[in-house]
Amino acid sequence: MTIKQKNRIFLGGFTVLVLISYQFSFKKTLALRTSINQLKEDKIQLENAGDNLQTLQQQNVYLNNILLSNNLSATLSYEQNLLQKVTQLKREHRVKILSLDEPHESEMDGTTMQSYTIEVKGDYRNLMLFSSGLEQQRLGKFASVVFEKKLNVKTRRKEIICKILLQRLRK
Repeated sequence: MTIKQKNRIFLGGFTVLVLISYQFSFKKTLALRTSINQLKEDKIQLENAGDNLQTLQQQNVYLNNILLSNNLSATLSYEQNLLQKVTQLKREHRVKILSLDEPHESEMDGTTMQSYTIEVKGDYRNLMLFSSGLEQQRLGKFASVVFEKKLNVKTRRKEIICKILLQRLRK
């Protein structure tokens, strides 16, 4: 045998030895190492769970105080919040609510668009203040605000009616 053949056999044997040793020991060692690292991370998270719980409880109290200061409740539905805000603005701006219709729902791309029609009667200034106040509540997007001048047949007076179309997305 020549030195060249001996080197090739040595190189081939060394490669086979490395593959066999990887298969039987290194592979298992690396798998155990990753599982140990995962367990250490889980242990650290469990140790910090008490601190995290206390922080989350304080955050919950803080957020509930914000909701209460804005006259919102986490238990009330969107429609109840809308009705509450509309009623509050009605009193402030001396307007009369003619109708607050049930929402019209349309679905597109997995999201539902709810449209609420609110019809209010009053003088122009108060109607503008009412619609501005409702928009500032950020209960949804104002799709349209239409002012109509109608003749009341009974009183023979002209009245201004404001129709507001409020939209919101819901998943």
